[in-house]
Amino acid sequence: MPAGKDVARSDRRWFLTVTIVFAVTVGGLLGAREIYRATGPHPEVIVFVRRVKFYANSLLRQGRLKRSQR
Repeated sequence: MPAGKDVARSDRRWFLTVTIVFAVTVGGLLGAREIYRATGPHPEVIVFVRRVKFYANSLLRQGRLKRSQR
């Protein structure tokens, strides 16, 4: 078998594998989001997100994290 066909076959396998993994990941995240939304309010998650935002903002204000300037 010529090397070019072998490389093309390998490339197709990798592309198919990456595409399937991506689709399953996106589907799983969307499914988890719908389950999260269907099971009602989650105040502990809201508090966690607010604390993370506050911590990130405090790091930005202190200059420990630099925003990329464009």
